[in-house]
Amino acid sequence: MHRLILLAVMGSLLLQPVSASGQGTRLLREPAVSGDLIAFAYGGDIWVVARGGGTARRITSTPGVEAEPRFSPDGALLAFTATVAGNTDVYVVPVQGGNPRRLTFHPGVDRVRGWNVDGTAVLFGSGRSSAPLPYLKLWSVPVEGGLPEPLPIPRAFSGTLSPDGRQVAYEEFSTAFITTEQNKISQWRHYRGGRTHPIRVMDLADHTVRALPWTDSNDTDPMWLGDRIYFLSDRDFTVNVFEYSPSTGSVRRLTDHMDFDVKSASAGPGAIVYEQAGYVHLLDPSTGESRRVGIEVDGDFPWMRPRFDNVAPLIRSMALSPTGVRASFEARGEILTVPTAEGDTRNLTRSPGVHDRSPVWSPDGTRIAWLSDESGEYELMVGDPHGLAEPRAVALPGTAFFSEPRWSPDGARMLISDNHLNLWLIEVESGQASRIASDTYDDPTRGFDATWSPDSRWVGYSRNLDNHQRAVFAYSVESGSTVQITDGLSDAVGPAFDAGGRYLYFLASVDYGPGGGWLEMSSLDHPTTRAIYLAVLRSADPSPLLPKIGDEGAPEPVTDTSSAVRIDVDGLDQRIVALGVPAGDYSQLAAGPAGVVFYVAARAIGRERDRERGGEWSRPTGRPRWAMGRSARPISRSGWIPERNGSRSSGRRGASSGRSSTMSRCTAPTGTLSTRGMRRSSSTSGTGRTWATSWPLSEASSWWGIPTSPEEATSRRRSRFRSACSAPISPSRTVISASVGSTTARTGIPDCGRR
Repeated sequence: MHRLILLAVMGSLLLQPVSASGQGTRLLREPAVSGDLIAFAYGGDIWVVARGGGTARRITSTPGVEAEPRFSPDGALLAFTATVAGNTDVYVVPVQGGNPRRLTFHPGVDRVRGWNVDGTAVLFGSGRSSAPLPYLKLWSVPVEGGLPEPLPIPRAFSGTLSPDGRQVAYEEFSTAFITTEQNKISQWRHYRGGRTHPIRVMDLADHTVRALPWTDSNDTDPMWLGDRIYFLSDRDFTVNVFEYSPSTGSVRRLTDHMDFDVKSASAGPGAIVYEQAGYVHLLDPSTGESRRVGIEVDGDFPWMRPRFDNVAPLIRSMALSPTGVRASFEARGEILTVPTAEGDTRNLTRSPGVHDRSPVWSPDGTRIAWLSDESGEYELMVGDPHGLAEPRAVALPGTAFFSEPRWSPDGARMLISDNHLNLWLIEVESGQASRIASDTYDDPTRGFDATWSPDSRWVGYSRNLDNHQRAVFAYSVESGSTVQITDGLSDAVGPAFDAGGRYLYFLASVDYGPGGGWLEMSSLDHPTTRAIYLAVLRSADPSPLLPKIGDEGAPEPVTDTSSAVRIDVDGLDQRIVALGVPAGDYSQLAAGPAGVVFYVAARAIGRERDRERGGEWSRPTGRPRWAMGRSARPISRSGWIPERNGSRSSGRRGASSGRSSTMSRCTAPTGTLSTRGMRRSSSTSGTGRTWATSWPLSEASSWWGIPTSPEEATSRRRSRFRSACSAPISPSRTVISASVGSTTARTGIPDCGRR
């Protein structure tokens, strides 16, 4: 069943008069300055305002994007970059407004960089003469029209001429990674890699080049005023405006912004104008004083009008309610709940201009928590799933970016992590925050993997050790103490407490080291395999994998039957055992019912065609072989259909059949599961295929749980396993369950064709 999620989208409240808010409009980009005006880009158009601020006047108003305005030396014309009909070129327009004139006509990207000294030509960057990949060089094109001519610089992303026109200060290439269009950039803050470079100066007479003082910073936006060169640099961590004196060779910082970077800057008569924190600032280089210019932007903005919009394609996170009656979604900064059967869709936040995200249901289903930046900093909001009461805000520690909220099973506390590599415990009622752990090395592909024990008394997580291997830890909520579960000789991640409270499952790898670099490509040649382990938490409990003795009158092992989780530290390292699942590319460990654990297994693509057509498919060397039913045939990369009435359904790999894939009704002893009419999500990652269950994990565990006796194995093989259907949803992973007490695991690819 498909639901069309509609949302009443309200315009942002950012545009407020200066007199009312005292703040002015934000998100003003790429400013330029003349003797009496400031030009900037906002909302894809070019605007101008007096140097003293006030209400801005729109110069361009088109469906395309206009950016990078630059005043002519006399202040009469504005050159800017515009994308019209898909092509990016140089245009000029009078500052009073009018019809812009196009100056460049090359099919590549041409970007405005400034003017020549006498104002007869516009400088622009273009990759028209470079091959095979375009890199920018500086060109000039006459204002009255004509053929562009290159400046004698082999490579220059941006640059500006000296007042006498004899020298040019330039940036050889961009420090941003993606700059193919003026509205697409990507740059890491405080980046210190190979793209950093100094500002250079070329003498246009003899083509000699010298570099400004530099070590390893990101230096951009060179500007020339008088005999001084000004530029932006993050050599003191935050990007500020710096001044270079050619006569003395000294460099000094002119601005002192310590929060947000200066993003762009340009120079004009006696002043430098720059963008910082979304505002426009005007700097007097002679005194070193800068001030924020209060600018009000007001106009007809169709994209700000209230409207109904389908936000289903904009869903970013989701959570199912405890009983599966409703699901919560984050879409376009709003939190919505949608019924799985009957009922209406509810918008719990109704907050235009606010980013509400990461909804999670409380274990009893009576509350929903999410993160919101309505106050200016992120807070934890706890609200009513019916949307009838105002949500309660819980302050979070610090001003970081928070993510991954997770309720405790008793609903009294929450776990949350931040981008400063801290893991926090939040008391929901009081708002008291306790730091559980701090990590040392940032890796965007790895996190704390924090999880709760079933009695809410322990938190399991993983973090880096000094050797860059991760170890599994357990934190006691009552005592505040921490127990290290693994010794750090392997890379251990993904802890999960067994529902019975006796075991802690985790994944560990002994070949992670060579593949540990998440950025540099040398790790790609070293795939990581992991095995599944469990730690027996109580010293009195036996290993669940001990063989059965089978003797007459053998005493049954005596175990503590209490449900509270207790971790006996003494001898814990000797109570870690490996489940009988061969090592593989496993992730997303999750505990099911007591004695059952779920995990996701990835397999590489390749030699798939024969395996897809039936029989067995095998994992790479050292990985197990799983039986795959011959009844499944691909009709596209996005779905599979089972065999019906003994005949195979048609379709070929890589081509769509023109209809969504469906699956026949599958009957299990515990009830009937219908997957008819389910649409599969297409995926083209190219790494393999992903298989997942199309039924709740609670049911899947009873169907896929590993048998504990030959009789049970025969029964399951004849009834449940062959009557269950699986739904492939993306191309590289398989959901598998393993039962404690068995040495094999079963994959979620049942045979739906033979009954």
